[in-house]
Amino acid sequence: MYKILVSMLLALFTNASNINLSNIEELCDKGDNIACLKCGYYFATKGDYKTAITYNKKALNLNSKDNKPYSYLGFCYFKLADYDKALWYYNKALELNSNDPTTYYNKGLLFYNQNFYNKAIKMYKKTLELDPKYFNAYYNMGIIYYLQHQYAESLFSYKKSLSLNPKNASIYINIFELELITNKVFDKHIEKKYRMLFQNNKEIFIKYEMLKVLQNIVLNKDDNLKQWEYKYSNVSLKSWNFSEINNWVKVQENKLKSKLNKALEVFKKNSI
Repeated sequence: MYKILVSMLLALFTNASNINLSNIEELCDKGDNIACLKCGYYFATKGDYKTAITYNKKALNLNSKDNKPYSYLGFCYFKLADYDKALWYYNKALELNSNDPTTYYNKGLLFYNQNFYNKAIKMYKKTLELDPKYFNAYYNMGIIYYLQHQYAESLFSYKKSLSLNPKNASIYINIFELELITNKVFDKHIEKKYRMLFQNNKEIFIKYEMLKVLQNIVLNKDDNLKQWEYKYSNVSLKSWNFSEINNWVKVQENKLKSKLNKALEVFKKNSI
């Protein structure tokens, strides 16, 4: 399963690579709070969160009524795993602007990282209340519901995310895994769309075909395990998390469990 939850910077500026850093640093030094924000944004997109914090605090000192520096600071402190400070700055940002979906979204991710799942769900619902097309919020809710074994809610959230972002391979894979462990046949319409989009990309398609092998074993069809092993001998499953599939296999009857474990042994060799 993919457990990727994406944190977001407020989309104030179109492309950090187009920022002329020397010019905006000079403007920031002259007291231009927007220039300071741009500097903070630039360094945050480069992963230099400590420098980004310095510039965002400059912007804050120049205009303490603007929510954006607070939200950026929350983002940076989150990235530095200083969750208490991140929460404080997110809350201050929302005090100044309670209609910013991205700050609610990132606050949800902050709660998720602390295993406060219900609080995270509340933040994502607020995000979607403000922006119904915020597909990452649906995606993250799908993951949380999945971890809570609320599979119907998880599937609904994934499908909503997919309807808004139909070229995201991770959503398809999470849906297929969810259908597998809840003993449902893969949704044919979603499966057809996935195959059309990704069948020529082995790095992506390997995961679908792995799950398909497992489903075929359950359905007593030709599993194509040897073909999978040959086809993907030089392709890695990378950081695939087998925990939920392992738990699902454990409750199967012995003969089926043996076949599934044999397949998993092959798959796990590709995840090393």
